[in-house]
Amino acid sequence: MTLSLTIHCERTGPDSTCARFLPTGTDDEATAYMVAAREGWDIGGGDRPDYCPTHAPWRPFTASPARIHHTRTDPT
Repeated sequence: MTLSLTIHCERTGPDSTCARFLPTGTDDEATAYMVAAREGWDIGGGDRPDYCPTHAPWRPFTASPARIHHTRTDPT
């Protein structure tokens, strides 16, 4: 039998809790947190809860801004 730590999102809402989880593939807590952080999870550790990338209080801006070029076409 293999032991592996799984990180669960601890975000709660008015009706339910988040169902996302991340199997880390390791039994070492420090390595599991490192894997989760690399995947974009907000790892609280200690007294703070863990959040999935969707519910993380800080959400890193990973996409570069797109510049919109307007083109005007003549209806004639």
